[in-house]
Amino acid sequence: MAITLNKLTFDIKNIASSGVQSDNFRISDRQVEYWIHQCRANLIYQDMLKRKDITDAFIQEINCIDLQLVDQSECCNNEIGCYELESIEDIPQTIDVTGDNMIISVNTMDGTLIHKSNSSRKKYSSYSKYTSSVRRWYIRNKKLRIINDTFLDKVSLRGIFDDPSEVGKFYNCDGDLCWTTDSQYPVTMKMANTITDIILKTKIYPLLSLPQDKSNDAEDSPDPIRVSK
Repeated sequence: MAITLNKLTFDIKNIASSGVQSDNFRISDRQVEYWIHQCRANLIYQDMLKRKDITDAFIQEINCIDLQLVDQSECCNNEIGCYELESIEDIPQTIDVTGDNMIISVNTMDGTLIHKSNSSRKKYSSYSKYTSSVRRWYIRNKKLRIINDTFLDKVSLRGIFDDPSEVGKFYNCDGDLCWTTDSQYPVTMKMANTITDIILKTKIYPLLSLPQDKSNDAEDSPDPIRVSK
């Protein structure tokens, strides 16, 4: 059975309300979804610090990133006329470990791997006899940059993202969203169970144990309680 964000959210609220989605359960789906993303990111971060193997279940793919040509004068000695490619959309924030991003791979649409670089390495690579013409990628101001190629119009990218729902702003080449709340959520079954337990014990049960304000028709309010993050 697929683990989706909708299913995780429903299960957590269903357990918390003893199987009855009553009107008194006023924690919004959006709040529970935020806790799920937050808890997942913390658990993966802890695994990385312990140098545990990263399972493919954590990885998401954005398989049709549109690129545009931009003038990047600092990449060479000329003030103008030096071009590289840049993603039109911001790339979602990846889980941060030791200051490096968790982009696993960037590929051309035919599957060719594009090697990783960074802004400082890129600055000096143009002077290297062996790497000056090698196609590479780096992240700058949340944009994916491709150097030593000005002909690509799309690339694909795989990574471990802080908020999996951010992948949902991208479309694949068939015009469908890359991710929705009914898509596979990037966790293992074991982690999904751990997330459920942590959210119930540290977020929802303490909140539900607080005295309810029944004055001024509070219990008749149609709006869910807005729980601060």
